[in-house]
Amino acid sequence: MKYLIVAGAIVALLNYAPESLGQKIPVPTEKNLQRTMFTTVPARVSYPSTELNKIFSLHINDDVSIRLNDQFVFTGTIVDKVERTSGTISLNIRSVNYPGALFTVSAVNIPGEKTVFTGRILHPGYGDVLELIQENDQYYLRKKNQNKMMVE
Repeated sequence: MKYLIVAGAIVALLNYAPESLGQKIPVPTEKNLQRTMFTTVPARVSYPSTELNKIFSLHINDDVSIRLNDQFVFTGTIVDKVERTSGTISLNIRSVNYPGALFTVSAVNIPGEKTVFTGRILHPGYGDVLELIQENDQYYLRKKNQNKMMVE
């Protein structure tokens, strides 16, 4: 009887082992990082700060449509909004027209100074990222390789 229970346990493990081995976690590979998602987007696109301010007045589950030029329109839904007491507001916008892409953008309000924006649009399965940068009081989305991005 003792060996019958052990044999039953072994048979059960052998039955369920192939199913558990079939579940794979997607990991970005070198091949995936060579694919690009933002092929129609120019290397650098102007993003007016007035447009940036507009999205911060929206709420969770609101739809967002950002038209920067004829080649790049980003539409999505705000899935997260965090307001910190230090004057920082962060948004996560899940894309509709670039499935799987996420626009993470933050506004840092420094008393007595202009609001500073930081952010990026990325998809973990693709090799390109659009990074929000500021140059001479103008904001741009600049295309970069994902493997050259540093996680903050």
